[in-house]
Amino acid sequence: MPEDDFPTVSEALVTALEGRFPDRAPTMTASEREVWASVGRAEVVRFLRAKLEQQKEDALQ
Repeated sequence: MPEDDFPTVSEALVTALEGRFPDRAPTMTASEREVWASVGRAEVVRFLRAKLEQQKEDALQ
């Protein structure tokens, strides 16, 4: 998918995902699999936050 074709990301979605999947250090008892799953979720939320900010900037131009 070309970068320009990315769907609009809403503030409500990103905020909800940030609350549901907070970007925090894993617990000491987390398995390696749980750690990597947590990293993946946080990465997706950060990506969507960046897309939202980019869309806001593009709207101002």
